[in-house]
Amino acid sequence: MTTHKPIQFGTSGHRGIIGDSFTIAQVIAIAHAVADMLLKTKSPPKLIVGYDPRTGNDPKRSDGSFTHAVTETLASRGVQVFFCETYTATPVISWAIQHLKLDGGLILTASHNPPEYNGIKFNPANGAPAPSDVTNRLQARANQHLNHPAAQINHKLPIQIITPMANFAKTLLQNLSTFNSTPNRQISVTIDAKHGTAASVWKELLPHLPIITSHIFHEDPRSDFGNIPTNPTDYAQLTELRSAHTDISIAHDPDSDRHAILDEKGDPVSPEEICVLLAEYALQKGLPLTKLVTTLASSGLIKAVAKKHQLTYTETPVGFKYIAPELEKARNNNQIAFGVESSGGFSASFHTLEKCGFLPAVMLILYLSEITTPLSELRNSLYSRYGNRHFCETTHPFNPSHKEKIITSCQTATSESLQPFFSQPIESLDQRDGLKIIFSSSDWVLIRLSGTEPIARIYAESGEEIINAKLIKELQNWISG
Repeated sequence: MTTHKPIQFGTSGHRGIIGDSFTIAQVIAIAHAVADMLLKTKSPPKLIVGYDPRTGNDPKRSDGSFTHAVTETLASRGVQVFFCETYTATPVISWAIQHLKLDGGLILTASHNPPEYNGIKFNPANGAPAPSDVTNRLQARANQHLNHPAAQINHKLPIQIITPMANFAKTLLQNLSTFNSTPNRQISVTIDAKHGTAASVWKELLPHLPIITSHIFHEDPRSDFGNIPTNPTDYAQLTELRSAHTDISIAHDPDSDRHAILDEKGDPVSPEEICVLLAEYALQKGLPLTKLVTTLASSGLIKAVAKKHQLTYTETPVGFKYIAPELEKARNNNQIAFGVESSGGFSASFHTLEKCGFLPAVMLILYLSEITTPLSELRNSLYSRYGNRHFCETTHPFNPSHKEKIITSCQTATSESLQPFFSQPIESLDQRDGLKIIFSSSDWVLIRLSGTEPIARIYAESGEEIINAKLIKELQNWISG
């Protein structure tokens, strides 16, 4: 009997190295688990399958591909499959689930991970990332199928081919018409699609925006992503984009659910800063923005803005699956809420409940077209209103054999045990997601472990960059100890 590595759902789906911790057998087992779940309540359930250009994600569904494995398994179980004709962005899949009134979607992507990785994630009928109770059930059931493969079931339904990009773009623009934007100028835009799924959507959007010039770098989908870094918020690697010097420059990850934005000088504008600018834009328009939602790994700028404008502020563990329910509550109350992650995730209650790399970029284009102030000045003006903050993120590699020890240390740490390692007095700890240490000065530092790679992500925020560097060094010393 063949031994397979177990299926492990992280923050968003199961990911692993292709051919090692991500295999055809695992994909088939996950598809069976999803079919088991959906068939309990629907006959036939309807499911969309989307994918980015990673190895094994074949639009032709050739034998041995992940796309073939997923679609054939689902169809053989009596699931009505809507298969995307080409590489399709995650937010487009999320939109299609709700627009077509489907029972969910499966997306083959490893998001911002390098090309040797692939992944698969499930979004239920509301289009949001699946909550933990659902992924826990799917993981358990999928591992049962992995270890005891089911006999082939032949209730195959025909697979329908769809191309939803144009309708997604149309709906996005319609949703933003509530801002009643009146352009006073046309602006220039540069986009780095990183050889992923973004270019096809931007080609639908750009003709309808107040653009004077536009250019898309790395637009053709490639399984190796052109050997360029796939994380859009790795700003140092956005070499071509940094030299573009257009009014706004935009980058995405391979499945386009994340964004990075640079100003006209080529300097980054963080996702939190963008969220604040868009919140002010919505309030200026008199729109019913009532809530800002972010994670414990995001800048305190969001909290300061919410306090000043008397908006509800909610802080969640990391993962858009924790933000989505807050957006859905606002939607059900005919209110507007924005959700943002420091890693480049953003959406609004009037859009998809999945993070979308296109929404903040399009909103910012509309905002900039109404005013003459350049993006760099808009960004800089935030700190005169909300106080000076320096937020940073770095990575800390570790020996994979030390992972469980680090996790246990984060879970069992106390203020008293940590205090000898830090020069500032510790006020409190947040251990909902890794370990966040909050100091009496309101400075903080956070460590979280990656679900797919042997690295720790370390975040810090204070009034000065030199203090951030010191906090990170002190935390690294604690990890090493």
